Amino acid sequence: MSLQWRLWAAACAGAVAVAAGWMVGPDLFSQRPDTAETTISQLLATDAKKPTDKALADAEALTRKELGWSPAQPALWARLAQIRTLRQGRLDGEATSLLERSYVLSPYDSELVLWRTAFTFDHWGSASPALRRRARDEAGAFYAQAKDRTSLNALGAQVHDPAGRFALSLVFDNAARAGSGSLQPALGLPADSTGGETEQEGP
Repeated sequence: MSLQWRLWAAACAGAVAVAAGWMVGPDLFSQRPDTAETTISQLLATDAKKPTDKALADAEALTRKELGWSPAQPALWARLAQIRTLRQGRLDGEATSLLERSYVLSPYDSELVLWRTAFTFDHWGSASPALRRRARDEAGAFYAQAKDRTSLNALGAQVHDPAGRFALSLVFDNAARAGSGSLQPALGLPADSTGGETEQEGP
C-alpha cells in the first residue's frame, strides 16, 4: 500500500489524510476509536487513486449507523462531509450542509478544530459564507488561546487552495493580534474572532 493511502485510511482512525489531490484533514477520529472506525479504515485501505464507490458507500453506511446511536456527535457529521466530498470530488451543497451541522453541534471543538480548519480552508472556493464564518471563528479562537501553536501553524501546508491559505493566514494574524479577545465568541459574547469580518464572503 502506498504511503499516501496509508495516511488516508488512517484518517478515519485518526491521522492526517490526503487523497487524490483532495485534502481530507488531520486527526479526525483519534479521540474516538471504535470498531466502526477501524472497519472504515480497512475499507479505505487501497492502492487505488481513490476509494472505490463500494468502500465509500460502506463507510457511509457505518457512519450513519453510528449516527443512529449518537446523532449529536459532531465528528460523525464531519465524517459524512468527508465521504461525500471524496465521492463527488468537491465540496458540494450536501457536504457543506453536513459540515455545517458539525459546527452547529459543536462550534468550538478541541478534538475537531485541526481537521475542520484544514478541510474547510482547503475547500475555501466551494465553502458557503456561513461555513467560512464558522471556520474562521473556530480557528481564530483556538489560535488566540493556544500556548503551543505548532499544530495550528502547520495547517497552512495542508491547505492547497491559495485563497484558503491566504484566508487562514489572515485569521491567525488577526487572532494573534487580538489575543484573548478572540475567545469572546466561544464564551457566548457577540464578537467575531477574525477581526469583525462576520459577513464578508471572501478571505
